[in-house]
Amino acid sequence: MRNKVFVRNLVISLFLWMATVMCYNCIMTYENYFPGDTYDNDITVAAFELTAYMITGVLFSRVGAKRFFFMAYMLAIIGGLGVMIIDEIPELELMFSYLARFGISATYQAVYLNNDLFPIIFASTTFGVCNIFAGISNAISIEVTLLEEDPMMFIYLGFAIAAAILSLFIIKIDPNHHR
Repeated sequence: MRNKVFVRNLVISLFLWMATVMCYNCIMTYENYFPGDTYDNDITVAAFELTAYMITGVLFSRVGAKRFFFMAYMLAIIGGLGVMIIDEIPELELMFSYLARFGISATYQAVYLNNDLFPIIFASTTFGVCNIFAGISNAISIEVTLLEEDPMMFIYLGFAIAAAILSLFIIKIDPNHHR
């Protein structure tokens, strides 16, 4: 707790985990409102998620946490805005929801990779603390997903926008430095 950079990164990581869980549950629930065969929609969503998970590992290591989170949350925000704005064309709305799901799935993978912000001696503790707060966010998200479509998506966008902005404040330091 003496190292201000570690504390800052921990607070940001806590919020990113909470935002990712909240947004993931919101966009997953929103897709239940789409017409058509739920089974076919689930297969398509699974393909988008799998692709996001595979791309995340490579892209995260190349661009770093700050840029990666910002880009992934921006995809999620663009997808969320598209879902809210496009009501008349269900196919287009569905595509925007896939984009949102892709972005959030990428951040879901990245929150685990982001634990390298901390020295190995603290990594398991920070991982556990972030997981506790993600669990709290998951419990709250259950109540949020019971709301009507628009309020739920406003909460989704609020969390995604806040996470995108906060991700710009991540500071990467040498994990072997213990001051």
